[in-house]
Parts: sequence; structure tokens; C-alpha cells
Amino acid sequence: MQLNIGGKKYTIVYTIAATMCDDLLETITGIVGASRGDDDTIITVAGRLPSLTKSLLYGGLLQFHGEYGDNTVRSKKDAEKLLFQYMTENDGKREGKLAYIFNALYTQMGEDSFLSRIGLTDQQEDEKVTPISKGRKPRDGGEN
Repeated sequence: MQLNIGGKKYTIVYTIAATMCDDLLETITGIVGASRGDDDTIITVAGRLPSLTKSLLYGGLLQFHGEYGDNTVRSKKDAEKLLFQYMTENDGKREGKLAYIFNALYTQMGEDSFLSRIGLTDQQEDEKVTPISKGRKPRDGGEN
């Protein structure tokens, strides 16, 4: 998945570097646990959507843009600034909505078999990952 932010293309993948990100692992285990829970738990997750989205974006940027890549994303704060810039550049569009971005990132995790990579599911379950909110499944991460 690629996002175009400030005229630069950022590649987001959930592979080896993402599996070594403690913050992402903590976040995703909370999301997976909540998705198996009751409505109150899901509402709690929805209330943490900004924090969850930042964690997912940061983990997805590590392989190509973190210390293993071009080193343009050195911290979660760098990812947060990119998220803010992306949302600002896409304000008023579906792609600029936090829930859409979260779903695009979460869908990418499924496509990259991230949950099976970290041992939470088997690969067949990963491929069935669906967005948390209803509607069209994001495929392109909002790139125009």
C-alpha cells in the first residue's frame, strides 16, 4: 500500500520490521481481542481510534521508512505528523477520514499476513480480515 503525502510516496507494509515493533504488537493484540469481545469493548476501541491509527501507521512505515529503510520515520511522532499531513491534504474526502485510514491500514495487515506472522492467527484467517467499520473495503489506501 502506498500513501502520497506531501508529494512523496510512502510504502506501508507489515512484514519483518513491523513484527519487531512492541507498540504495534500491543496495539494489534488489543484490537484482535476487542474484535472478539462484546459491543462495549468495540466501543472502547472506537474511542481510541486516533491512537490506534497512529500505531498502525508507524508500524507499517518501519520497513521502508524507519531505521531499516530510508530513516525518514524515526519515531511514532514522525508517523503522527505524516498522518496529520495526510488528513489535512485529504480534508473533506473519504480518504482523509480517520476510520477510512484505519481500515485501509488494518486491511493491509491482512494482505501482508501480519496476524499469522506474529502468531495470532493462521494465514487463512489473516486473508479474511475485514475492515472494522461497514462500507467499501479500502484497497488503495486513499491514493489519488
